Amino acid sequence: MHILASVGDNLERFFSLPSQVFVLLLLEGINSYRNYGIRMVQYQYFTNEFGISDTECGSLLGFKATLDVVFGMAGGLAVDAFGVRKTTLFALAMAICGRFLLAFGRTKVQLYTACLFFSPFGEAFLMVGIYKVALYKLTTPRIRPFAFGVQYSTWNFSGALLASRPAHRFGSLCASPHKSLRLFQG
Repeated sequence: MHILASVGDNLERFFSLPSQVFVLLLLEGINSYRNYGIRMVQYQYFTNEFGISDTECGSLLGFKATLDVVFGMAGGLAVDAFGVRKTTLFALAMAICGRFLLAFGRTKVQLYTACLFFSPFGEAFLMVGIYKVALYKLTTPRIRPFAFGVQYSTWNFSGALLASRPAHRFGSLCASPHKSLRLFQG
């Protein structure tokens, strides 16, 4: 009986969260799903579509990951200095430019520009720091620990959703956008 009461209390707390928190959790869930999804296919995509070697791809992804960590921390400072909205809009614009280059670029210069310039500013800034600051501002001290727990669960649930898909289904995601466009041209 104690467990049912605890579940009821948690559901009551969940539905007492401000409506903006649900929008924030949805955005974080989508962003986490996108982040895990690209990580599953980027190695194949880079080697198959840009023709770089395994070693070059590994070095690029390692350097990109290092920049993402550094820029992720810088993103927290940017949020403090400029606010959540301005930092998010800047980061989103940079991420869109980077994704456009990855999807439609064909040269190594475009690949490296997307991964080493646009990605750190865009994707790393859009990571956990922005959501944590926004969640902190949207909640009261009474419900904040619970809200952070739900946020962490949302992040993990997004990864679990992606991991539950069979790996062979991601092969189609590695197809070149140019090849996919040819299907529609007849």
